[in-house]
Amino acid sequence: MDLYRHPPRRGHIVCFDEMGPLQTIPRGGKSWGRKAARRPDRYERNGTLQWFGAFCPTTGLGVGKGFAHKSAVECGEFFEQYLFAFWPQGRIHLVLDNLSVHTKALRELPYRLRRRLRLYWLPTNSSWLNLIESYFSTLKQTGLDNTNYTTPEQIDQGLRAATEYLNRDPTPYGWGEKL
Repeated sequence: MDLYRHPPRRGHIVCFDEMGPLQTIPRGGKSWGRKAARRPDRYERNGTLQWFGAFCPTTGLGVGKGFAHKSAVECGEFFEQYLFAFWPQGRIHLVLDNLSVHTKALRELPYRLRRRLRLYWLPTNSSWLNLIESYFSTLKQTGLDNTNYTTPEQIDQGLRAATEYLNRDPTPYGWGEKL
């Protein structure tokens, strides 16, 4: 919590986690009047998507990418191609949980990238300490509510569009206070 309340002058605080598995099911929202009598997701499965996301609470900017699986390979790919590309300079203060996929992916990163990271591991059962969970809630409301995506690719496109939309007018997050 201290990291959120007193961010470092140099570098970026970045919260990382994954959301999923996200199924290809109809997702209602506030504008749906009543539920469909026969939901198509009860009869046909079209796959799932794992959404990897990173979020900077001090700026309100986020980045994400959907993958078919949650493994160290995909996690490492996300770190290299998206996390470091979105924040290309400076130290990254990375807040994440201690999932074995994360530790293995971080071990396999090239040294030039690993040395830019300062890791903040969250204790077990304390996902509420990771501010990306609040961001994911907003992202779900923006990109998934009131949809009926039929393929994992459509879910990925919807979440990417929602991320771009939220990044156009970012809202900084604070820990128990307005920034």
